[in-house]
Amino acid sequence: MNAINEPGVREVIFMTSAQIGKTEIINNICGYFIHQDPAPILLIQPTLELAETWSKDRLTPMLRDTEVLSDLVRDPRARDSGNTLLYKRFPGGHLTMAGANSPASLASRPVRIVLLDEEDRYPNSAGAEGDPGSLAEKRSTTFWNRLLLTASTIPEKRELLNFVFANLQLDGATLCYTLRKPFDKMLEGANCLDWRNRRDSNPRPPD
Repeated sequence: MNAINEPGVREVIFMTSAQIGKTEIINNICGYFIHQDPAPILLIQPTLELAETWSKDRLTPMLRDTEVLSDLVRDPRARDSGNTLLYKRFPGGHLTMAGANSPASLASRPVRIVLLDEEDRYPNSAGAEGDPGSLAEKRSTTFWNRLLLTASTIPEKRELLNFVFANLQLDGATLCYTLRKPFDKMLEGANCLDWRNRRDSNPRPPD
C-alpha cells in the first residue's frame, strides 16, 4: 500500500496465496485514488463477467458504506450520474472496469492507473489484439506519474517454484534469466557469474 504513492515508483507487483486479502488491497487502492489522488483508473479482471461481479460484490458496497467515497461517486440510479456497472465517475477522474477477454473494453481512453487483478488467469491474447496486460499498460504511457499494479494468486508453492524455474536457464556457472512477467523488473539484467560463491546477505544467527 505504501509503494503506490511513493515518488518514482511506476510498477508494483505482488504474488500471494489465495484468500489472504489481495482483492481488499485493490479495493483500498481504488478508494485511495478516488479520495486522495483522483485520476483515470483502469481495473482489469480475467473476464468481463468477473469485472461485473467485482463491481457488484466488492466495489459497490465499499462506495456505499464509506462516507468520503459515497460523496464522490454518485449512485448509478441517480439522475445524470453518468455511472454504470463498469464505469464510475468522480471529481478529477473515473474508474473503468474491463475484462482481459474483451478487446473492446481494453481499447479506450488513456488512463494513469492500471490495476491488473489475477493476471495469471488472463488469456494469452485479447482476441487478435495481443497480450491483455501489455495492451492495458500502453494506455498509461502518456502519463509521467503513471502506475501499473499487477496482482497474481499462486495457490500452491509447487506451482510458484515451477513458474520460477520455467524462466531460469543454467549455463555452467552463469545464471541467465528469460525476461517474463512478473519477474522481469525484479531480475532485469541478472547475469551473476559468481552466484555460487556469494555470501549469504541474511545469515542464520548462531545457536
